[in-house]
Amino acid sequence: ELRRLSPKPSVRLWAKLESHNPTGSVKDRVARAMVEDAEERGTISPGQTILEPTSGNTGISLAMICRRRGYPLKVVMPENVTPERTRLLEMYGAEIVYSEGAKGSNGAVEMALEMAERDARYYMPYQYGNQANPLAHYHGTGPEILEELDEVAAFVAGLGTGGTLMGVGRRLKEELGDSVKVVAAEPMQGEPVQGLRSLDDGFIPPIIDLSLLDRKIFVTNRDAIVWTRKLLEEEGIFAGVSSGAIAAIAVRIAGELDEGNVVFVVADDGWKYLSSGIYTKPVDEVAAFVAGLGTGGTLMGVGRRLKEELGDSVKVVAAEPMQGEPVQGLRSLDDGFIPPIIDLSLLDRKIFVTNRDAIVWTRKLLEEEGIFAGVSSGAIAAIAVRIAGELDEGNVVFVVADDGWKYLSSGIYTKPVDEVADLDSTVWW
Repeated sequence: ELRRLSPKPSVRLWAKLESHNPTGSVKDRVARAMVEDAEERGTISPGQTILEPTSGNTGISLAMICRRRGYPLKVVMPENVTPERTRLLEMYGAEIVYSEGAKGSNGAVEMALEMAERDARYYMPYQYGNQANPLAHYHGTGPEILEELDEVAAFVAGLGTGGTLMGVGRRLKEELGDSVKVVAAEPMQGEPVQGLRSLDDGFIPPIIDLSLLDRKIFVTNRDAIVWTRKLLEEEGIFAGVSSGAIAAIAVRIAGELDEGNVVFVVADDGWKYLSSGIYTKPVDEVAAFVAGLGTGGTLMGVGRRLKEELGDSVKVVAAEPMQGEPVQGLRSLDDGFIPPIIDLSLLDRKIFVTNRDAIVWTRKLLEEEGIFAGVSSGAIAAIAVRIAGELDEGNVVFVVADDGWKYLSSGIYTKPVDEVADLDSTVWW
């Protein structure tokens, strides 16, 4: 039970430590199940070479099983995996074929399928389409959770092959009913997390039944790293980066509940990731976040989330038009109305911006960076650049709130700046 990371005393957070399997990952269950199933069905011959695409863990688990049972193993693996994985595979005697790193595990799958089609001597268990994969969790991992807990409000695992989600999810729903929510942690497209996949990349493993999932929640690469570190620092769990991604979503789900048990999978240990620097290298931080004072929604929502995740070192800054200097989409609180959703205590600074600066910086966004934005974005950019100039280092993030099409008739891109800035306020409101 993870008491430090649980956001509420009434919600209990549990980690299923699959990292304690023989090779340090959940894939030991799957590798054993797939090989035993092939032997029982007679689809593999003694001494036949097993071929399998992997991002690392399944390959290592198969290498252990194959070493014990006398099967040669050839794995297809992205070239950008950590060197620890390569060395473990070599120590177990596996042959490695590298696929293009930029294509991730999808590229490894594509190459392995082509190799298997060309050469019938290979036997490919194909974890992505082999029902022995989810069945290993249906008959093993799921019942183990049920032995420990009488009630489960939510189960969270990563979207990889889908085996853990499908096997455990189905077993929990059969035993406890649909009150159990099965939640998938999915990396955002373009944000690779080792061991997980985005279904938006175009490949859905055949064993995945999306109807079994109650929710898919996206997780960023950064959150995966931050929460991998939190597992170690707060709970003493030395885990891989996919487990950090899963933990991030599990804690989010726990925060949404009033009570109950939330169970998530720690899919592997951290030894294979040491060279990647996830435990040692600085994580990109946000020094300041700048948005406009309009309704306050962006400032309040993003600002609160950044402070919760990164602490008070993040400065939340509001760009506010000077009274009597209307800027489309922004408001001056001095005009007498403060939107009820605005919590001024969340703001570190309010900085005034003139109508003229808003126009000048709207043009600069287009001329210098090719960003065709509305005038409020120019106002926000002016303040963001000012903040950046005050810092010695760090990341300053600001919001481009809308594009410029709606402002063409106002002349902000064509008329002399002073002429536009002197227009009656009806232009802006």
